[in-house]
This record gives sequence, C-alpha cells and structure tokens, in this order.
Amino acid sequence: MSDLEKALENDAEFEHKWIVIDRDEMRPNGGGHEVENFNGAISSAKAKGIQVAYSNPSFEIWYLLHFEYRNSPIDREVVIKELKKYVDYAKNSRTIYQEILPLQKVAIANAKRLKATYEVNGRILNPTIDNPSTTVYELVEVLNGLKR
Repeated sequence: MSDLEKALENDAEFEHKWIVIDRDEMRPNGGGHEVENFNGAISSAKAKGIQVAYSNPSFEIWYLLHFEYRNSPIDREVVIKELKKYVDYAKNSRTIYQEILPLQKVAIANAKRLKATYEVNGRILNPTIDNPSTTVYELVEVLNGLKR
C-alpha cells in the first residue's frame, strides 16, 4: 500500500480534500468523458466528503475567466482558441500559473458572477449542463487562505 493510499485511509490527516475535474464532453475523434462518469465522479467525491472543483466545458474556462467574462455556451476548442488570444497557452504548461496570477482576482470575480447567473430563482447548479461554469475559484480561495 502506497503512502497516499495509507493517508487516504485515514483522512483525518487532511484538513482539506479536493478533486478537480472538468466536463470534457465525448468527442467524435475520441477523448472526453461520458455524462455518467462526470456526474458519478462528483457524487462519489461528495459522498466521501471530498470537495469538488469542476469546470464545464474544460478546465481552461477557468484560465479564460482571467481575461474575460464569458456567459454563453462554448466548446472546449473555442475556449482554448480564445485563451490563446491572451497568452501563449499549451496543455500542461508549467508557466501558466505565474503568467495569469496577476489576474486571479478578476477570474474569481468572473467565476462568481457566472455562477450567480445559474442560481437565479433558487435554481440548483447543474455542472453537467451549466456551460460555461467553474468552481475552481472555491479551491483557489481555500489555497490562498492557507498561504503564509
């Protein structure tokens, strides 16, 4: 059993537990996730007391919100295309965090504003269909609160 598996067995060792996932719809040429997998991951995590930071349609919507507010449905490829207008983005970039960090407060405000558009009239959030949406900002706020 790995150290991580041992630690997860006794989650009392962790003050915070999070999973970060994105919707990433199935694509004709392969890749992506079935709706059931996305919903199942969220449900399973919550049942285990794990907080979920999700993005729909892809994690990159969180990056794009650093530069612009977007509240109309968007495809993952379009998100990346739009993002590249602002930054030289490549998947798994090791520098993206530092590049966009100065705009983090803008992204948090944009993500909260976006979330509020779905919560009108007592509507419950639906991560599967709320496109675009992200709750990554909730994890970022927790991490920012842990900085010393």
